[in-house]
Amino acid sequence: MDIKKLKVNLQSYGIALDDGISVGRASGAGPAGSVTFLINDTQINAPYSENTGKESPYKIIKQNGKFSLMQDGRAICEIKFPPVPKFYKEKTGDDISYKKIALLHGKDCLATTIVQRCELWRKGNKCKFCAIELSLKNGATIAEKKPEDLAEVVRKAEKEDGIEHLTLTSGTSQNFSHLTTFLARCVEKIREKSSIPIHLQVYPFGEYKKPFEILKDAGVDTLGIHIESFDEEIRNRYIPGKSCHSLKEIGEMLKCAVAIFGKNQVTSFIIIGLGETAESVIEGSRWLAQMGVYPFIVPHHPIRGTETYHLGTPTPQYQEKIYVEVSKILDEYGLSSTEVKAGCVKCAACSAIKEFEIKK
Repeated sequence: MDIKKLKVNLQSYGIALDDGISVGRASGAGPAGSVTFLINDTQINAPYSENTGKESPYKIIKQNGKFSLMQDGRAICEIKFPPVPKFYKEKTGDDISYKKIALLHGKDCLATTIVQRCELWRKGNKCKFCAIELSLKNGATIAEKKPEDLAEVVRKAEKEDGIEHLTLTSGTSQNFSHLTTFLARCVEKIREKSSIPIHLQVYPFGEYKKPFEILKDAGVDTLGIHIESFDEEIRNRYIPGKSCHSLKEIGEMLKCAVAIFGKNQVTSFIIIGLGETAESVIEGSRWLAQMGVYPFIVPHHPIRGTETYHLGTPTPQYQEKIYVEVSKILDEYGLSSTEVKAGCVKCAACSAIKEFEIKK
């Protein structure tokens, strides 16, 4: 079984679940509109087949207490779902479910969106593929997480569920310095209870060098600044709020971040399947890698309620072409997912780039 090709196929065609199997979540940041499972040690987050715009040959069924991955009606391997975390049963002193504060991503990553509202949504120029406020609208989370509650959930998740790293995200703010102060306070509270590796994803509007230093001093280990696409037409169409920054300006942000957090500890999402060319992704990934930034290739996962849902998922051939070339670039510039201390690149359930990396 070629796990690389299988993961690519699953993230293109998606997967169906047999009756009675209920996992995954509909919306929010991160791996929404999809289901996460393991094939041996490989973590896979695959979209539901109904969302891909393609007919999928893949289905998960349950037989004799075990789950099997089926392809065209034939069992090809056993799969396992990460167990439901024990901390999901807990509540804060204010009677808020821990599950509304943070979620398990993959097998051992705890993730939360600290500020669930994004100013770009207020201004009408949000990222068109983003569902950050949809999970707030449907009551699955709360608008803002308290630093003390975050610290307690992290402590409990480490103790009871073996969580090994933490991903923090946030909606954007036009006052990045003010947002940074709050995010740093959250990290400092977590650091009072835990030494867990912490990844933070932000997008700066305004001055960023001092805020980056504050976040590093607070205890953030790795930083994500997401470029999303290198194609200017795609950027203007699907990420209008971020497209006010030129690629050159974002490059300066990233260089500054690498100077503070280090090579291989700054990552950037590149979403493929929005209509860009493979060449733009490959050339852009080289540009990032030259700076010491890990280019995290992520196929578009359609989420109901977003404005890119109709785009479906990129083909396996398109994905594989990009993965093969970007893996060569990673090798050339000495970048590796195994060296990233925390976050989405370390987990890599939503991308097959980790599987395509050239093994030494």
